[in-house]
Amino acid sequence: MVIPHGELNEALAELTGINVLRGLGLLLSKGDARTEVRCGIIDFKDQQGMLKTTTVYLDTTNVLITGRGDINLNSEALNLALQGDPKKLRLLRLRSPVTLTGTLLKPAVGVKADKLAEQAGVAAALGAVLTPVAAAIAFIDPGLAKNKDCSSVLAQADAGVSN
Repeated sequence: MVIPHGELNEALAELTGINVLRGLGLLLSKGDARTEVRCGIIDFKDQQGMLKTTTVYLDTTNVLITGRGDINLNSEALNLALQGDPKKLRLLRLRSPVTLTGTLLKPAVGVKADKLAEQAGVAAALGAVLTPVAAAIAFIDPGLAKNKDCSSVLAQADAGVSN
């Protein structure tokens, strides 16, 4: 699936990167703030009833969302993970993919606890070695994700479809 442009709920985009302050703020405001989807590709390869991701990304104005995983069409089981990487400085960001598990009829959304534990460990170490204030460094993201070259991506998708 090729997404040449569109819109996405801004809170959802921010929460894929688990930007706690911004994502929860947007949800609690009960606004329907939207963010531009510059382009996106969602591509699965079928291997005997198992759809495996080959390419998954949505390039939004503020967050580059990437994904990986698979969908078992026989059991309808989901095993997907989405990771949002901000394009701007984020002060309170948890670095854990958002997971989509369960089945097609009863999906479950969660986070990878091992990644959160790893980040908390880094924060504790920084706090112990330096100062308690230094522990906050583990939760700051400089926002280094870059925009995708959407015109190139869409041209490649068009070439693939016409072959």
